[in-house]
Parts: sequence; C-alpha cells; structure tokens
Amino acid sequence: MVIDPLLLRLLLGRGLDPLGILREDGTIDYSLALEILITKLKSKYNVQTIGLSATIGNPEELAGWLEAELVIDTWR
Repeated sequence: MVIDPLLLRLLLGRGLDPLGILREDGTIDYSLALEILITKLKSKYNVQTIGLSATIGNPEELAGWLEAELVIDTWR
C-alpha cells in the first residue's frame, strides 16, 4: 500500500498550511486514501471541494457524502 504524502502529513498531525490546491486525476486508484484525505480535510479545515466526473455511477450519493450541490450538465 502506498500512502500519499499529503495523507501522511494529516495523519501525523502536521497540517497542510501551505496547501492551495489538491488535484487527483484518477490515473492510479487512490480511492481509500482519497476518501480518508477528504474526510480529514473537511473535519479540520474550511475547504471548497469541486469534483468533476464524466462516468460516476452514483452522483447523488457522492454529493450527499461531500455535502455538496450536485450539478449535472449534458452539454457536449
């Protein structure tokens, strides 16, 4: 298991003060690490989360978990 350096900093209580943007492009499956990281960020910091996906199968459930507004657009 590979632990993301940002996740490790959070788990060790070192904070993310210099962090401005966190981007995950889905090239590697970090689903568990990403879920933990988002949960920790939301519990400790006032963060804005923007998620974009063309293929997500459960957008309502994800929006509920993120406490986010779901916007669906079919324009191409």
